[in-house]
Amino acid sequence: MKIKNLQLNKIIFNKIFLILFAITIIGIFLRIVGLSAFPNGFARDEAYLGYNAFSILQTGRDINGNFLPLFIESFLYTPAGYAYLTIPFIKLFGLNIFSIRIVSAIFGALTIPLMFLLVRSLFNIENKVDYTRKFVITIGILSSLFLAISPWHINLSRTASVTTVVVFLIMLATVFLSTWLVKPEKKFIIIAYFLYTFSLFFYIAPYSFIPFFILLFFVIYKRKIHLKKIFLVLFFLMIVPIIVTYTNSNFSLRVKSLSLTNHAIIPIILTENASRDGVVGIKPFVSRIFHNKVTVLSDLYITNYAKHLSYDFLFNDEGFPDRYRIPETGLFYPIFAVFIVMGIFILFKKENKASWFLLGWILISPIGSSFANDDVPNAQRILFMLPPLIIFASVGFAVLILNLNSIIRKVLVVIVFLIFFYQVIFYFHQYYIHENAYRPWYRQEGYQELVEKINLIKGNYKKIVVTNRESGPTLFLSFFSEYNPKELQKTISKSELRDTDRISFDMYTITEEECPVHIEIDQPTKKPILKGEEGVLYINSGLCKIDELPNLVRRLGNISRSDGSVAFYLLDIK
Repeated sequence: MKIKNLQLNKIIFNKIFLILFAITIIGIFLRIVGLSAFPNGFARDEAYLGYNAFSILQTGRDINGNFLPLFIESFLYTPAGYAYLTIPFIKLFGLNIFSIRIVSAIFGALTIPLMFLLVRSLFNIENKVDYTRKFVITIGILSSLFLAISPWHINLSRTASVTTVVVFLIMLATVFLSTWLVKPEKKFIIIAYFLYTFSLFFYIAPYSFIPFFILLFFVIYKRKIHLKKIFLVLFFLMIVPIIVTYTNSNFSLRVKSLSLTNHAIIPIILTENASRDGVVGIKPFVSRIFHNKVTVLSDLYITNYAKHLSYDFLFNDEGFPDRYRIPETGLFYPIFAVFIVMGIFILFKKENKASWFLLGWILISPIGSSFANDDVPNAQRILFMLPPLIIFASVGFAVLILNLNSIIRKVLVVIVFLIFFYQVIFYFHQYYIHENAYRPWYRQEGYQELVEKINLIKGNYKKIVVTNRESGPTLFLSFFSEYNPKELQKTISKSELRDTDRISFDMYTITEEECPVHIEIDQPTKKPILKGEEGVLYINSGLCKIDELPNLVRRLGNISRSDGSVAFYLLDIK
């Protein structure tokens, strides 16, 4: 009997392995093929991480001259973990878009089989009769499949997104933490806490998520935690880097700059409310009771929080940042809304702790992102919310397909499958056909082609004047020309500008003027004067009116985006 059970287990294991392997191959294909071209362009954040990684590889220092930094100063002190991960790929493939994005794609692909392990570990904590082996395995496989084809996860995995790395680490840590409850060996909890702590060196968002996440785990499963002291001691050790970061004026610069407390609209709202009260004769101290910074901040925060859980954010094209948006496509397939609701209902009906933990996981995910004053709701900052939503959707779908005991149910499954299949195909059509021409200016498209053209003709000029209109010219010019990081470090060290993405260097002069070569009206004479000089290559914004320039200005070409709009004009004066 034992031999038969072992053989049966081996057969089941092999089947599961083959299915997960096939799903993972699909996920790898969807994340890596055409990685340099889709999405088109190369966002400023990607260039920051990429060129700083190149600088560390070449010199051991970031572009600000900091030796092996944990935080990238030029990127508003963003954790440097992702930059270090890209270094081997830059060494192997050179400094290019693929080398910077491949890290995110790899971790995105690795998360697919990990999703199965996460489901198994969470549902194994409780020995519930309702959790049959077939039920758990089905949910695990569906979760991996849904993640593999998830618009949200694919979008981020195909860019240099630090969040995909963080989500992988958090999920892996949670697998070890869940395993520790079943097998209370110290190595499991130590590994779990190490991974949670390690994720802090990649992104700021986990700083406001992980402490709540671990406390949630403690509250839900406290009766199963035998070594509570070790659990709590490791927790307090883990939050030390969080405290250090928030109390350091430099390391917390990015958090402060994006904080809701610095929102420009707050004093405007307070002034308007005070003015209205003043008109009707309400005394200032009474007005302050109802209209103060706390009430305004609370209202803005609750509004931001609700946006992250809205249908428009999750299932429509209403999220941020704009560079991740796919036209007419949300983060989830619309039919997932039904699956998620079904999954939540089914799991809570079974009265288990896993359902409370997964729901709590969703509810704490927007806590930090809701404090931001821009790009809210934000798909990148709360990617942590994806795993539990995927699991709930998988439960809903699993229950639908596991009990096909009537003709009506079978017909319903076929209809649901056809709708689901159409929505999947529609997403890929939108991504590969429509997305490249959809708001490409948010992805700084055009810089790579610009550098290629400049390199062909720059020997004919003494200076190149580049507009800052398209954001981050110093980064892109340095990145795509593989400019010597040592030389850029010297330039930055001598500059008084804090914004290192627009510092003039080498033969490049970066200007705030949208149109460096243009016509001005001389005030005394009221005559038009051409602003510019010979022997200089000018890079004007595509928004400039080139046709109004005199014949003295020679148009050397232009750089167009995928939607046909002009990003740059290359000009000189005869």
